[in-house]
Amino acid sequence: MKKGKKWKKIEAFCILLIVTLLLIFVRILYQPGTESERGELYTFSNGWYQLEVCIGDRLLYQYKDNRFEKNRQMKGKIWADISLPEKIGQEVLSISYETKKNARLYVYAPMIGEFCFIFRQHLLGSFFSILMILGMTGLGLVSVIVFLYTRHRQIVEKRFLNVALFLILCSLWCIFDSGIYQMYGSQNAAGTLISFYAFMTMPVPMLLFVQNTVSESVRWIPQVWIFLLYANAVLQGFLYFLFRIPFIDMLFITNYICLFDYLFISS
Repeated sequence: MKKGKKWKKIEAFCILLIVTLLLIFVRILYQPGTESERGELYTFSNGWYQLEVCIGDRLLYQYKDNRFEKNRQMKGKIWADISLPEKIGQEVLSISYETKKNARLYVYAPMIGEFCFIFRQHLLGSFFSILMILGMTGLGLVSVIVFLYTRHRQIVEKRFLNVALFLILCSLWCIFDSGIYQMYGSQNAAGTLISFYAFMTMPVPMLLFVQNTVSESVRWIPQVWIFLLYANAVLQGFLYFLFRIPFIDMLFITNYICLFDYLFISS
């Protein structure tokens, strides 16, 4: 019993430390928004991070990483916004792409039109993802309600809470990693950071679920994996804070840990 309480205290401390780090980083990456009228929107739906757009000699758009560095997969989910000047005259609109030597580059035709039209097209393109996010969030809330109801009936079933936490973390990861958020969210860097931490801690509720289904003699095994995930989240936070090592450069560590976790859970 004492050993179980000790584990719980250590786990609570790890969670508090991770949440504290996340709040600190979100505050660092937070940038106050500025209101601006968009008018017409010109959107390039693929390869936007390799292009620059000019009107004559004037540079209208050039991709630059925001305060949170992204990898190629993350960049590919975002579209580019280019607002053309009201008076263009006879100046030439030029779009330049850069790619590796001898590499093929496929560029989709750009969508050009009013903001409402472009926004509707983006919503339609993300329709399946939006339904999936709403479904996971709804199931997570249902699991919380079932847990509270069963506890009220003197039946404590923590696995409902584990399922709810897993679904909510999945929803957060999908929301902040989506092209819709990257396109229209006012705090892209902070949102991407939350997405990373949701991904790093996503297997924890699955391992807690397993821990609540096995005999007490082997519960230490999923507990070790849980603390390994906590340690990974804390260590990456400190490496980023102290040495400014981008999270994308440490992503392979999380991928390997999550892979072994899923193999352990499935076995």
